[in-house]
Amino acid sequence: MRRITVTADKGGVGKTTTIANMAVCLHQLGKRVLVVDVDGQGDVTYALLGLRPPVMTPHEATRPTMYALMLEQATIHQIIIKAPKYPNIFILPANKDLDRTPLVLASDPGGTTVLKRLLDGLPTDDFDFVLIDTAKGRDLLLVNAVAAAQEVIVMITPGTLEIDAVVRTFEHVENVRTKTLLGASHPQVSGILMTRADPRTEAERETLTVATRRALAEIYPDMLFETSIPESVDYRKAISKAQSIFEYAALKTPRDGRRYTVRYQRQALAYERFVDEVLTNGQKEKA
Repeated sequence: MRRITVTADKGGVGKTTTIANMAVCLHQLGKRVLVVDVDGQGDVTYALLGLRPPVMTPHEATRPTMYALMLEQATIHQIIIKAPKYPNIFILPANKDLDRTPLVLASDPGGTTVLKRLLDGLPTDDFDFVLIDTAKGRDLLLVNAVAAAQEVIVMITPGTLEIDAVVRTFEHVENVRTKTLLGASHPQVSGILMTRADPRTEAERETLTVATRRALAEIYPDMLFETSIPESVDYRKAISKAQSIFEYAALKTPRDGRRYTVRYQRQALAYERFVDEVLTNGQKEKA
């Protein structure tokens, strides 16, 4: 069971979109996937379920969410939800209640590793992948999300300041490994994924995407995924409609038998290539 956290030190890089599309792509490959929503916005919960769980009220009982799980008032099996459209995807859902968690965890000596302890208790054959979505910021929820992972995928969009954010994220992962987990061997950054990349592919054209990739390659050799996710509003539209890019693209499939139209295939095929890289890297690790 591979546990992967997707994170970045900046918002707007497509963490939720990437988690949702990774989950669906792995599901299509027959993998069992657990998605852990550690973001109070609950966007990946909405993307895969088509709804956000109601927040807690003093007047009516509501189904427990990640808030109850992180406070250890509920178990994983009490909050887990099977995604209706995807038989192999299961979700630990979140809503705004989760935003109150860091204040409570701050007074708990073990508050930085709650999620790790809970996931450690899962039988290893329950799921092939655990994908952990994170919010922007650097609070105890993010520390928990990183500490619970074996691998961390760092997200970036093209730009100079974005490179600084990647450096900070690498430092944060190292701090969690060495200080929070007292020198553990994991988590490790397994790769850097660029999203919102310039879709033009002319080799001679010096785009911000090309310049950013070159600068990153100098700082972190061999850490960039070969695949970049090209810029498009379409995959963001898909998530807002509680669809993966694969469903959204398939709706536009032409009659000539192609899977996707040219307009939509860039994003769908890019996510397929990215997931293939993730699977290949996992096989190399085992070897």
